[in-house]
Amino acid sequence: MISCDHEHQRNAEPYSPSYGDVRGTNSARVAYGSIPWLLVTIAQGLGYLKMHEYEPKIVAFLDVLGFRTMTSLGSPAAEERIALVDRNLTNVAVEVAEHSYRGIPFTAKLFSDCISLSSLNSDVGAAVVLESVAVLSLWFAMDGLFLRGGIAVGRHFENERMIFSEGLVRAYELESTLARWPRTLVDESVEALALTHVPFLIRKDPHDGRRFVDYLEYCSNQQSDPGHPYDSHKRHIQIALATHQANSQTLEKYEWLAAYHNAKLRELSKLENRRGVVRESMFLREV
Repeated sequence: MISCDHEHQRNAEPYSPSYGDVRGTNSARVAYGSIPWLLVTIAQGLGYLKMHEYEPKIVAFLDVLGFRTMTSLGSPAAEERIALVDRNLTNVAVEVAEHSYRGIPFTAKLFSDCISLSSLNSDVGAAVVLESVAVLSLWFAMDGLFLRGGIAVGRHFENERMIFSEGLVRAYELESTLARWPRTLVDESVEALALTHVPFLIRKDPHDGRRFVDYLEYCSNQQSDPGHPYDSHKRHIQIALATHQANSQTLEKYEWLAAYHNAKLRELSKLENRRGVVRESMFLREV
């Protein structure tokens, strides 16, 4: 397995990103396949959720794009999409298990096509949430499922029956009113905390200056070939661009995604320590 740790972050305490070879990590994630996703919230015993405690947390809201269209597909195609979504939702459970194992309070809830993630209102909590958003965004994208979302700070309560959350409302508002394209926006209050441990996961969008989670950075050190995640990312964007030619509103989402893909690869290709990671065949034709 090739580590994707960022050298300048390794001495950061008490949090250290857990990056690894994406395809190598998948085998570990499959081992968790028996975890029922309805039991995804496993923060009990960590002292995170007290009875009706309503305190500031860092909260992410993620939406699976194109979910409504998927539900209207014919049975064989719909069943295939169900399997893809279910497999990726299992990865949400693995994220919870991993952070809980490391003793970091972290919860996730799944409802319809939406995912809610939450952790401490701290630099560690910000790192946990951004890292989880990055890895989930990449895993979904490798199956042609793209996420859009927001990450914000606000008071938050959840248990096995409900979510009551000012933070989730703020994160949802970022997603629904400002995100626009397949990206997860980071609120300024979260960005300030995230800069301590995971500044490399925050990217400024040249289109509007907003900060979002740079999920293509997640495996930027991976050099295994063939089958790099960037190849899969490119392929699914190409498919989406061809599929949505007649729908300009949807098409612009994937045109933005193509621009992000190419810009990230151009950036990586110029770095000495990324030599061998980026190949010309990974780039999309300019749109």
